[in-house]
Amino acid sequence: MPREEEGTDNYCSAVITVLEEALSNCVILTDEEGAIASGLELAADKWPVKWAPRLRALLKELRGLDRLVPVRSHEAPVGGAGDTVCQVALRIASTAGPDAVIVPNQCQCDGICQGVRRGVQVGEYKLGSFNEKRRRGESVVLDDGDWSARDFEKAVLMPVLRYAKHVALIDGHIGLATTKGTGAVPTIPNNYRDTLEWIYRLFRDISDESRPRTFEIYCGVDDRTEASRTLDSVEALRTFARMTGSESLPIQVHVKLNTASRRFPHDRFLVTNQTALQIGRGFDLLNRNGRIRSTVVQRAEEEGRRVLADVRAQDDASPANLRAGSAARLSRIPSRRK
Repeated sequence: MPREEEGTDNYCSAVITVLEEALSNCVILTDEEGAIASGLELAADKWPVKWAPRLRALLKELRGLDRLVPVRSHEAPVGGAGDTVCQVALRIASTAGPDAVIVPNQCQCDGICQGVRRGVQVGEYKLGSFNEKRRRGESVVLDDGDWSARDFEKAVLMPVLRYAKHVALIDGHIGLATTKGTGAVPTIPNNYRDTLEWIYRLFRDISDESRPRTFEIYCGVDDRTEASRTLDSVEALRTFARMTGSESLPIQVHVKLNTASRRFPHDRFLVTNQTALQIGRGFDLLNRNGRIRSTVVQRAEEEGRRVLADVRAQDDASPANLRAGSAARLSRIPSRRK
């Protein structure tokens, strides 16, 4: 903390800016032992009265959104005689390879943290390349074939999935697509199957398997479709989940009824315990050549969480609900007069 008042105000303001913007589309890596989280809380106790409440409020909000993520670090110190929090942070930086390591303008660690790879001084954050990259990550607009699957992984999926614990894909058209066509048995079209398998396997492989994880798919079927065909669609989706999921990370498929009074949402989302993305075209992203189809991806945290709550409350496509819906439609048909 700078000694002079003007320097202190500038420093506190800069730290607040970093944390406020982290709420948009970043996670903050901390240690499993809690040294960094404790250090942040202790810092608030030492800050001037006019700044400390905002710091505490931001830390509470970040914690509530699961944006303070404990990760494992190398046991061996990076080197030097820096203070405990700095050494812990540097070990995490060397292990996890974050996009940026925010360091103070001045520190008690004899300059060790100033030379860290991808280090960004608090006072230079606003004008730095990391902040520019962070702002560009708010939305992505793609024409057909602009990106490969690997491009999309690196820019969109990996940052969102790597530190997530719970993932939900919301796309009503996945279920509806199974009933289209003339096949005797409903199946998931390849364009959806390929994308769902891709996202699931990426999440399974890069997220922390030592912590509880869930992977859910929410989709819809039309209640006007013949009941037996609808139930075959549900079974096709559940079979996909059983065949693709693993014992350590099963796939949970929730098939909802699309009715005249309660339509499944048109917009498609990828929602995690940390954030939400609106996926313009939904989860048929992959062309057969492995390129990405035209789409728009943008952060939509509040809307994604609201839609997830709505679809969870929607009726399942169960035999009982299908019978009830059929009876209700029949009751609305006027009887013929003799």
